[in-house]
Amino acid sequence: MKKLVLIFTIMLGVSSIFAQMNATFRLEMPAVAPNPGEDFFVELWLDVLDYPAGVETMKSCQIGLEYDEANVVAVSTGPPFNRHYYNHNQMFIDYGAPIADNVPNPGDLRYVFYTTVAPGLDPSFYGGIPMKLWDIKFNYVGGDISISFSEENALKSVEPFSTGGKLATIATKLSAWDDLFYDMTFVNIVGNTGTPGLWTGGATSGNWFLTGNWDDGIIPTATTDVTIPAGTPHNPVIDNFIADCQAMQIDAGAELHIMDAGGLTATGLTTNNGLIMMHGNNIGGSLIDNGFAGAGTFEYARTLTSGAPGTHFGWHYVSSPVNNTMTGDFVGYWVKNWNEAGNTFTDIDPWVDCTNPSAFNVAMMAGMGYSVKQDLNYTGTTPCPLPTGVIGDVITFGGDYMTGTPYGAGFTAPAMMANVNTGAFNLGFTAGGSNYNLLGNPYPSAIDWDAVTIPAGLNDAVYYWDENMDQYATYIAGAGTNGGTNEVPPTQGFFVDATANGTLALDNSMRVHGLAQYYKSDVNDIVRLVASANNFSDETVIRFTDEATAGFDKQFDAKKLLSGGTEVPSLYTHAGSDIISINSQPAVELVPMSFTCSISGTYEIAATETSEFSHVVLEDILTGEQHDLLTGAYTFDYTVGENVDRFIVHFTPLGTIENSFDNITIWSNENNIYVNVPSTVKGDIVVVNMMGQEVLRTDIAPGMNILPVDDVNTYYVVQVIGSEDVKTGKVYIK
Repeated sequence: MKKLVLIFTIMLGVSSIFAQMNATFRLEMPAVAPNPGEDFFVELWLDVLDYPAGVETMKSCQIGLEYDEANVVAVSTGPPFNRHYYNHNQMFIDYGAPIADNVPNPGDLRYVFYTTVAPGLDPSFYGGIPMKLWDIKFNYVGGDISISFSEENALKSVEPFSTGGKLATIATKLSAWDDLFYDMTFVNIVGNTGTPGLWTGGATSGNWFLTGNWDDGIIPTATTDVTIPAGTPHNPVIDNFIADCQAMQIDAGAELHIMDAGGLTATGLTTNNGLIMMHGNNIGGSLIDNGFAGAGTFEYARTLTSGAPGTHFGWHYVSSPVNNTMTGDFVGYWVKNWNEAGNTFTDIDPWVDCTNPSAFNVAMMAGMGYSVKQDLNYTGTTPCPLPTGVIGDVITFGGDYMTGTPYGAGFTAPAMMANVNTGAFNLGFTAGGSNYNLLGNPYPSAIDWDAVTIPAGLNDAVYYWDENMDQYATYIAGAGTNGGTNEVPPTQGFFVDATANGTLALDNSMRVHGLAQYYKSDVNDIVRLVASANNFSDETVIRFTDEATAGFDKQFDAKKLLSGGTEVPSLYTHAGSDIISINSQPAVELVPMSFTCSISGTYEIAATETSEFSHVVLEDILTGEQHDLLTGAYTFDYTVGENVDRFIVHFTPLGTIENSFDNITIWSNENNIYVNVPSTVKGDIVVVNMMGQEVLRTDIAPGMNILPVDDVNTYYVVQVIGSEDVKTGKVYIK
């Protein structure tokens, strides 16, 4: 069931004292059921608006609709409005600027209600006149229809519905497509006499999005200044949605918690004299600010999975959103940084000794990535018990958990707001060793990699380590593998590939709330292949664009970083001497592909994304089989040590193989000529230039023959000469 939440201002007025209001709404369906594929409208009406005498100020009211997105699709809503999506399940509708005193805003529905309280008019005059608020346009897919009012979005200041079973009743009636009406009555709507943006915490929980937690009964927007005082029944908690405010003040003793799937955008100054506590697990709590002030504290707690000591499982790439977080705060963790020149990780904390944390205490630099792993042998007992409230699989950037513990000197004091990373950063990178640099997201929000300007000395791809997959995720220019996206999560370390020394510039304009867990390519002409077995998998992407070349393109191609896991398969293509995870090509008919794994077994290759290709044929060079991946996955046996260059992906139809010579394939890449020959063919391979001169001759080797040539930007004729037949091909060497 998908929820459509409509927020509209019905301008219910009050005087200086609370007054009782009555508003009756109804939902009207069309009298005749549409055919599948046709659009239809649902009308939302206000039938009764009962004002007491002497009203002056206005009040908003929130109405929710629920509908079954499997059978109907919301197309649009009128009259004109601005949409702001909080996530995929809720939609809030806002209007423009507020109406000035005594000045109607043409085209805005609030004008209807404004006139009811204009000077000299009797509000009760309009109370009995039905007014249509919205035409909500749906597209009918098929099946039973269920569209109903959503009870859970009623204001806290509104009494429960006057009769029970409304949702069930309305769903039943509407599924019959009758011209039926259904009334929903709100009573005792309290006037807007509270202070906008003042947190009271008086609802049943600390949910930021409950209207009963705010003094005026209205959830803050981007133009609302928010104040969170101490001593309220509940501290505010933001989860599952994105909250907005303008300036925000958190008083001493007060707390704000932003959970793993929650986010907050503060367009004004955030003054924190209390505590901002953020939580990261799968997605990562997110805070986008416009500057910090105050003497309060800030913490970001990230939950990590663990792995057995002595194995490569359980390592995570992290980055601190707080300047000068100390590695010594991570009790019971190994902490390493990356050495680009030496192509290796180096111990910072071989193991954090809680009796003397300063022995391996290093300040974590903003924008630098680190690799951390929990020591499962650490028991948290004497002399170093974990602090109260701390669990071993959580690391906290900010250090507050160590305050007041038996450990004493050497641990970091709580992070002050002045130390929370915001604004511009220049992250240095080097080349000459491995060329790979482990950088990190310095902010308490995600970074949109597509918004980052990649300098000349850096290839455009970004690489994340996914500990759960035991695999690298990759992203570049709209395409990702193994779950890689353009959103670099908060507290996330990532690799980049440098070709020269330089700096990567980041600033607040690149920050986003990265709440998407699933990624699908938003580019065309793409084929995504996945190899799987042993409960692990690996993806490679081939895409076609006229802007790409057959070689490595820094702005389109991503190199392959191998997992290293014993049971993890690896699937990749080539660009010159580089192995490639995301390979962008001009129009070609075939692309060679490699497969490897550290254990023998039965594996599967499937095409999980094929755009509009009509032919995606996988050729197995070892067995001679050709398999149409559009019809399903290809299963094969693999033995450790066999030739990794085993496959060719064809994008044009292949003819029926009549003899061994029909199964010979000839192509080129960079300065190499590739000739794949079945094991039954014996003879020579001869390469001739365009002047008819023989430049190379070699005996046929079964399988893949790789022939390097010196001259470039020219054509060659390749002949495979056997005892019974000759196969000739023409290639171009760039």
